Amino acid sequence: MPKFTAAVDFRSGWQFTDRDSTTDTRAEREHTAAEAERRELARQEREQQDAEDRRARQIRREHADDALRSIRALMGAAS
Repeated sequence: MPKFTAAVDFRSGWQFTDRDSTTDTRAEREHTAAEAERRELARQEREQQDAEDRRARQIRREHADDALRSIRALMGAAS
C-alpha cells in the first residue's frame, strides 16, 4: 500500500488496509432475512392448522348436537 494510506484516517474507522467485511455483512443480512421468512411461514402454517382444528371441532360439535337431538326425539316418541 502507498504511504499516504497510513496518513489518512477515515471517520468511519475503516482504513485502506482493513479487510472488507461486505461479504460477511451481506451473508448476515441474507441469513437474518431467511430466518425472518422461515418464522413467518411457520406462523402462517400454525394459523392455518389452528383454523383447520377449529373447523373440525365445530363439525364434531354440530354432529354431537344432531345426535343428541335425535336421541331426545326417539326418547320422546318412546314415552
